[in-house]
This record gives sequence, structure tokens and C-alpha cells, in this order.
Amino acid sequence: MLRRRVVVTGLGAVSPAGGCVEDLWQAVTTDVAPVPASVRVVAESDHDLLPGFPVREFRRLARFTRLALAAASQTLPAGVPLAAERCGVSTGSACGGLEEIEQQQERLQLRGAARVSPFLIPRLIINSAAGNIAVQKRLQGPGVSFSSGCASGSQAIGEAFRMIQAGAAELMVAGGSEAALTPYGLEDFRRHGLAAPQVLPEGFVSAPFASDSGGFIPSEGSGFVVLEELQTARARNAEILAEVTGYSAEFDPSCGDFTLSASENQCRVMEQSLCDAGLSPGQIDLISAHATGFAEGDQREADAIRRCFEHAPNIPAVTALKGILGHSLGAAGALEFVVCVKALQQQFAPAAGDRKTGRIVQDLNLLRRGNPQEIRHVMQSCFSFGGYNCSLILSKYEA
Repeated sequence: MLRRRVVVTGLGAVSPAGGCVEDLWQAVTTDVAPVPASVRVVAESDHDLLPGFPVREFRRLARFTRLALAAASQTLPAGVPLAAERCGVSTGSACGGLEEIEQQQERLQLRGAARVSPFLIPRLIINSAAGNIAVQKRLQGPGVSFSSGCASGSQAIGEAFRMIQAGAAELMVAGGSEAALTPYGLEDFRRHGLAAPQVLPEGFVSAPFASDSGGFIPSEGSGFVVLEELQTARARNAEILAEVTGYSAEFDPSCGDFTLSASENQCRVMEQSLCDAGLSPGQIDLISAHATGFAEGDQREADAIRRCFEHAPNIPAVTALKGILGHSLGAAGALEFVVCVKALQQQFAPAAGDRKTGRIVQDLNLLRRGNPQEIRHVMQSCFSFGGYNCSLILSKYEA
């Protein structure tokens, strides 16, 4: 049986680089300095990201939901072009409304139970983003929300891809959002040695696949895409930006420390995504790596890439963006997916992270500079806290 083809017809992003996709693309394709600590979305205020949104309703939304709405609104600016019951939403977030828990806990302690907001639960739950996007866009199709750590945004896109393939929907708005730059969140990262300190020591860099990297720098943001069944997109003369051709996701039961997945299991999920796409390793032109700047995790991913591509003529060009954008947890994979679509459109491979770092993991074709090159197929991977691994294949659209 022929599988339904799924294409990308819309992009949206709010990130530390700015409030739109072009800001994001410019940041990853120009020679910029590494991000400072605790990178927030660039905007004068949250409401500036959603002009015209009723202020009273806006105040009832958690920050991660606001960021999701801002990015998702860019993907379908003219509204839903199809029957609402055939259009759905798929979102991901690692932490959801973490700030809401902190703020209301403080209220409880200082002002008593009567002062705790009645909107606490609606604000903090992970599906708040999906629900609010559905309401704003009047979508009545499938609605799902995922919380799989750093892979949340990628899983949301991958599962939306599967739904359209299976005929459960014609169009899905899919992506991830995160706003975990809170006192609790930052302190927990520091205590586990995974994040840069709040005040950076002189000379600190967060660089992918570098043995002298200081860790990852936490950030926030949101990335969303519109996925659509090919014939439906053609029928409405939609601009087709790229095609999603492969997806694989699985848990790694060997992840005993709850943070690092084994390289052989990372390799397997990459191989499975290639198999799903019907591609050989040698057909991949660009890898968008998870690489957080945490040395041990990056080493495991480097080993996985070597395993996956050991029989290919060479290892494809590798980019890794968290040295530029920081690590936005559940939004990271979605933002990187948006960049991969742009790379296919522009036939340009962005450089990997910080351009100045020295001691790079060996035997990887890591891009020190962005390069124009022919790109037909891109692999984008996420390896999450808790051992959840996810890999997607995007391809240049060919009729």
C-alpha cells in the first residue's frame, strides 16, 4: 500500500534570535558570538509577540503557551484553509507551566491558600498550548500533547507526520515550546552540572562536540510547522517547503542515569528513521545533531553518528545549533526542524555552534562555517533526558 506523502507548508518561530523565522535563520547563518546565559525570547513584552490578542485572555496563559501561540500563529496567518475537523494540533513541552507552579507556591506560603490562582491547573498543564492553538485557529481534528524531555518538539512533529500518513488528518499544526528559565529550573540544571552558571566565568563557551565546552546554556522559545498531506496541499496551491520522509522514536531502557542514552541505541533510532524514509546512510547530505555542549553526551552522539554512517562513503556535514540558540529543551527539536526546512529551501548548511572553539571531537564532518551546498536529505535527531530518542528525515520536495 502506498503511503500518503506529507509535506511542510508553513513555518513559525520565536527564539532568542527574534520573533520570526527569518530572525532565526539569520542567527544560524551569520557569524555571531555565542549566546549569553539564560537566553530569553527577543521581545519588548510577551504581548508584542501576539499583537491584537485580548489582554485579559493573554494574562491567563502561561509563558510557554504564549510562545506556542506566537509561533503557531505565523504558520497559518490567513486561517485554516480546510475543513476544521480534518485539521489538528500536536504540541510538545518538557516543563510546561513551571513558572506557574513557582509563583503560586510563593503565593501559598506568603498570602495563604485563598490567594492561589484558580487558573493554576489550566495554565501549567502541558496540553494548554495545544488547546489554545486549537481554539485560536478553530481546529477540530486530532489534538495531542507530548512531554518527552528535550525530544518533545520533535516527537510532536513526528507523531503529526504519522497521523497524516495514516489518514487521521489532512493538516496538523505541530511543534514545541518551552519557558523554563525560572529560579527552580536554572538551579536544578546547575546542580546537575548540565548548564552554564548564571554568571559566566571569563572565556566560557558552550560549543557542540568540543571537549573544552563548559556545558549547555538554557534558553527558551517555540517552533511550529504546518504538515499537510501532499494532494491536499497541491489542491489548494499551497507553497510546499519540504517533505517529511522518515521518523523513528523509542525509549532507551539502558538509560540508568536518566540523562544519557547509549550510543548504540541512538544509532538504532537514526537507522530506523533512514529505513522509514527508504534511504541509505550515503544519501543524507546534512545532519542536525542534538549536541548540547555537554561533553559526555556529545561524545556518545558522535559515536552513534560514526556507527550509523560507517558504511557510507563519508560522514555527512554535521551542524549543531545549541551553541548559538542555547538549549530550549522541548522547543529545541522543533526550532531545529524549522532550520532544517530553511536549509533545504536555501540549499545552505548552517555552521555548528561556536565557530572559535578548538578541541573538536574527531572524525566528524563538523561545519566550522556555513556553506552553500546541495542538500536533498537532512537527518535531525534529539536525545532526551529519560532516554527518549527521536530522529526525523526531511527531504527536498520533488513532485
